[in-house]
Amino acid sequence: MSHSVSSSSPILETQDLVKRFGGLSAVDHLNFTLANKGRLHAIIGPNGAGKTTFFNLISGRLKPTSGRILFKGQDITGKAPHRIAQLGIARTLQVKSVFDAMSVEDNIWIAAQAKMAGWHPFRSAKHFLKTRQKVEQVIEEVGLQEIAKREAGTLSYGDVALLEMGIALAGDPELLLLDEPICGMSPKETQRTVEKIVELSKIVNVILIEHDMEVVFDVADDITVMAQGNILAQGSPNEIAANAAVREAYLGFDDDGVDAPGTAVAAPSVTAKAPSEDVQAKPEKPSAGNLLKIENLHAHYGKIHVLQGVNLEIGAGEAVALLGRNGVGKTTTLRAALNLMPRSQGRIYFDGQDITGLKAERLAALGIGYVPQGRGIFPLLSVMDNLTLGLPGRADPNLLEDVFERFPRLKERVSQKGGTLSGGEQQQLAIGRCLMMSPRLLILDEPTEGIMPILVADIRRNIESINRSGVSVLLIEQNVNTALKICQRTYIMEKGAIAFAGASDDLRKQPEIVHRYLGLSMEPA
Repeated sequence: MSHSVSSSSPILETQDLVKRFGGLSAVDHLNFTLANKGRLHAIIGPNGAGKTTFFNLISGRLKPTSGRILFKGQDITGKAPHRIAQLGIARTLQVKSVFDAMSVEDNIWIAAQAKMAGWHPFRSAKHFLKTRQKVEQVIEEVGLQEIAKREAGTLSYGDVALLEMGIALAGDPELLLLDEPICGMSPKETQRTVEKIVELSKIVNVILIEHDMEVVFDVADDITVMAQGNILAQGSPNEIAANAAVREAYLGFDDDGVDAPGTAVAAPSVTAKAPSEDVQAKPEKPSAGNLLKIENLHAHYGKIHVLQGVNLEIGAGEAVALLGRNGVGKTTTLRAALNLMPRSQGRIYFDGQDITGLKAERLAALGIGYVPQGRGIFPLLSVMDNLTLGLPGRADPNLLEDVFERFPRLKERVSQKGGTLSGGEQQQLAIGRCLMMSPRLLILDEPTEGIMPILVADIRRNIESINRSGVSVLLIEQNVNTALKICQRTYIMEKGAIAFAGASDDLRKQPEIVHRYLGLSMEPA
């Protein structure tokens, strides 16, 4: 690299940075400073904390609502992505994006050529030679020499991640933003990629967004923890590990605002196996007590085998949690089970009926309600229209009154457009819309994501109340204490498979299981 990382002045600074999406503040008056020291800085936080939005603002993919972004002292607020890249900021995306039909070498060549003022048919041979030297340098830096001539579309997921880093480095950046670079990788690929990231951090400033806490605490020099669009804590890995506020952001509180107390007790016998093992025996035919049964579910995103034989059961009237780090396949499990994406293998049963492949409207008619991550409301329609749209006939006034009784804010805002509601109110609206269908099973994907604490407690109480009324619940939730409080049983996913299955009360008594699979510290119950 031609640049230096020894300057004492900040390379990146944000001042009161704000980004709003309708009624939701994804980034909320964020003040962040990164010293130009050639260190590996990690950003962590629960889902919905604003981490990727922060990267999108820095790299120009989004324009801020207000505030300033300074790079090496220069105001880059609102500049176009290619202008920001030319100034020296490069990034990778969560979803890998390379030219599949081109070789590794040619992918990197395009980026290097763009940095060197583009291509011209009469440009000197000297310019061509400089580009060639840059490409060879980058290929060596990221360790892709042996596959430089291969088409990108034939590479493994780990090799594609390294190629994306190479494309970013070809622009000779002074700041490299890596957004979950190891998500979906095998353990071997993860180790290789992490080692390369550590090497690169010695020659270029790196900010890493990552949900694998073991990786973060092993390799980061400094850590910033985000929650609800702002900075919750900053410090060394040891300082962050000892920070009570960080633990609260991940694990949550009981209703009285106090974290769940715990005393050491003997651990009961539960199922906990490494994700590479056959963690569940081959399932029998659905029993009479199972309302939902997911059997040997497999799914792929391109060449990535994201679900690797998921088996899951929910009894009538039961509440079950599905936990796991980002990227392990939780949402994909829901989408594949509900026929919202292709499955590679597996069967789905509902109340003894094989529903594999049924369309969404058929599933809703059977009594399956789904509240997706991100809520999925209609922002330009009123609260009332959101609640009643799609009902097979006139809205049942009793159901409507029940929704308004559970969520009084919706009644107060019945004529207000959905997009103008706060994040918590939009979540209430999404749940209320499902309840208008009188579901037998309510599936919720991150219902407390990005919501202020007072509404988190309210939503939790309502989910508990819905479950007590006889509706089964399948809950994906990053707030572990909230999930364990609501649900009688818990599954934990790791690398596309079920790694743990047991009673929630038992899991509370085994914090080592939570730490092993979620990377979180938790006091024993």
